[in-house]
Amino acid sequence: ESEEFGPVQGLDWLSGRVVRLQRTAERKVPNMGWCPVQTLRPHPVLAASGEKPYFYFVHSYYAQCEDLDDTLAIICPEGDEEPITAAVAKNALIAVQFHPEKSSASGLKLLEAFCRWTP
Repeated sequence: ESEEFGPVQGLDWLSGRVVRLQRTAERKVPNMGWCPVQTLRPHPVLAASGEKPYFYFVHSYYAQCEDLDDTLAIICPEGDEEPITAAVAKNALIAVQFHPEKSSASGLKLLEAFCRWTP
């Protein structure tokens, strides 16, 4: 389910919701800029970009997974205490919140790994 243009029913590939980022004194919405991504578990696509890669974000919504095992990576923007989902993965599915095509070398490595990935 998604709050964006919604509520809108999702595809049921993951359990959870897509929710709007809440503006705080520390967090601007949309969240824009470069941010280091913290991987929560190994995944061959994300691992190709290095141990703690920086990616470029432009977003006002993020995924809240019911099953925490579906959350692949998070970000903690400067001043934020609550982590924000940066990537999800389950079985043959991987999805990222950031823009790989705008993320320089890290993004190119991720896209190349995705093209070579055989789940």
